[in-house]
Amino acid sequence: MSRAVMLRQFPPQNPPLTRGYDKKEMETQTKLWTEQEARRLLELEADAIFGLDHRQDHPVGTFTPHGVNNRNVYAAHLWSPQAQFTVRQADIPVTVDEESSRQNYIPGEIPLLLRRLCSLLNLPLSCIQGGPSYVVPLDILMDSTQQPRTALPILTSSDDSQVRQAKELALPDNWEADEWAELLGGKLGPWAMAVDGREPVSICFSARRTPKAAEAGIWTHTRHRGKGLAPAIVAAWARLEARGKEAIFYSTSASNTASQSVALKLNLKLLGWIWKLEKPAGEETQ
Repeated sequence: MSRAVMLRQFPPQNPPLTRGYDKKEMETQTKLWTEQEARRLLELEADAIFGLDHRQDHPVGTFTPHGVNNRNVYAAHLWSPQAQFTVRQADIPVTVDEESSRQNYIPGEIPLLLRRLCSLLNLPLSCIQGGPSYVVPLDILMDSTQQPRTALPILTSSDDSQVRQAKELALPDNWEADEWAELLGGKLGPWAMAVDGREPVSICFSARRTPKAAEAGIWTHTRHRGKGLAPAIVAAWARLEARGKEAIFYSTSASNTASQSVALKLNLKLLGWIWKLEKPAGEETQ
């Protein structure tokens, strides 16, 4: 299995929510950022995940969809209680009308504009996938004592001796040899991994990154899940990747309760939800 397959953050179907979001949580989330701050965070994450076309001019406060370079996504809508941010391929007719722009943010509810676009393109609703997005807070980024303790040693890309040690480890089954070499060689950004003997059993790295932001990519071996490894390596990776960046993000799918529990254990700050209208299976651009 390639790293690209492993990084698919949204499952092929969009199941019902597995945890609820109450009114108190929504109120707390609303107080975290101003409208301008939330919109900036949504823009940074959209750029990291989808690759914005920066040749276009989009005045602040407009709802004009931004162009993206990711050809496997027709359109995406990132929203929070304070702001929203829409992206689309240049040839996709996304129109954010007044009704869509005023739709109230509800976690787990597909945005109206993506429903309409899905119908316009004659695509099944299952092509729309979504999940929560979080921001890694400063206390994790600035204070190494906030990192959860683990029973297994953690290697990071910031230590040359640990990089050499990682190069002696067995190749994980879900990584291609060339991609693994790129990771350990530093071409994919910083990383952190928990090790059991000669085997990497939990890895966090930069799934997507720009000079201003980065998105976490994480994998834990099935027999090592539930042991607290994921929160520890996410925290270790985030501190390395945060240098010089405006924000560090962690997002997952609606059904991935294990990944959501990592966010809860680290007290990551819920930004909002990311919804995307993808190409049907088998039509993706490699």
